[in-house]
Amino acid sequence: MGGGASLLNEDGVRFFDAPGFPPEYKSYAIGQIQALDAYQALGNDVTWTYLSPPPVHFAPGERTGHYRTGLDQPVVGDDGQARISYEDYAAALLDEIETPRTSTGASPSATEYLTLSGIGRSF
Repeated sequence: MGGGASLLNEDGVRFFDAPGFPPEYKSYAIGQIQALDAYQALGNDVTWTYLSPPPVHFAPGERTGHYRTGLDQPVVGDDGQARISYEDYAAALLDEIETPRTSTGASPSATEYLTLSGIGRSF
């Protein structure tokens, strides 16, 4: 499980490194950033998956069973927002454990998608 601060914004900058990232969250996010950097440094010797929630809208809610995933940037809905409930994130994590679909080097972002679109993975 990764952190949303490791995802890239529209300018290709990690949210963690972007202007405006709240300093009070840096001490929580730095461990996940360091973990991702360590995984990426392993090359192809180890298979790993790093699943990140969106950087902002990640909270308890309803399990809808619908989510989309992407790579290094948050996956946004029609409203331009990236969001997922803890419940759908847990389901996405279990789905990935039970049926791996990622490849080494990806830092996927699971994001709730409230329309019935199924799982659109792009790894």
